[in-house]
Amino acid sequence: MRNRPISILSAVVLAAAAILTLAGCNSAGDKGALVSLPTGAVPTTFGDIPTTPTIPSAPTSTEPTDPGSALFAKIIPVPPGATPNPNQPIGPLDLTGFIDAFWAPDARADATIFYRKAGFQVAALQGWMNSDGSQGEVFLVQFSANSGANKARDDLLVGWRDSKSSPGVPSDRQFPTASGNVTATELLVTKLDSGGDANVRLVAAYNNIMIYVRLWTAKVPDPQTAEDMLTRQLARLS
Repeated sequence: MRNRPISILSAVVLAAAAILTLAGCNSAGDKGALVSLPTGAVPTTFGDIPTTPTIPSAPTSTEPTDPGSALFAKIIPVPPGATPNPNQPIGPLDLTGFIDAFWAPDARADATIFYRKAGFQVAALQGWMNSDGSQGEVFLVQFSANSGANKARDDLLVGWRDSKSSPGVPSDRQFPTASGNVTATELLVTKLDSGGDANVRLVAAYNNIMIYVRLWTAKVPDPQTAEDMLTRQLARLS
């Protein structure tokens, strides 16, 4: 005899029985029969076993960790259209590197002793050449305390204010920052060097960092551009 197809009514009865059976499996004495969904888990299809959602890891910091690289990251960048000066040790500098880059050979021994006593930690240099032939540089020199930056600034000013040896006449300028005005001393050097350039020098102490800015230009000093360099540098530090 052939098997008869199941009638619609029979299918309904079987489905209802299956539902009752599943409901019974979830009674107090059969709690493990169904898988409970943890918070945040959504199965993709019926019967999937949900898993605990993965918590993304925190992004890795890209900020420099060593003091020299961290200080160099605070220097103003090379201006648009300019190129880094290949004749300068651009980047972080230890004490020897700073002394060699900043001081004349006959002054290096005394300067090394002075900066070590002042609490020198690290320095950084940015230097560039502009398309018009002018050149700029910025030194940042970091000390263990604010007093070290003040001492280093004042030591430079002794030579600048010596009427017999100074190449120019210094004058003080006020530069606004987020934490108040900073006094910088500016020196205009009108005597041309061997390349026919005049220059402007600015020095200031900001917290525990001495800032030294210098700009060489053809024939006459350009204090406005040099002062803009210092303004932008203070903004990066404040």
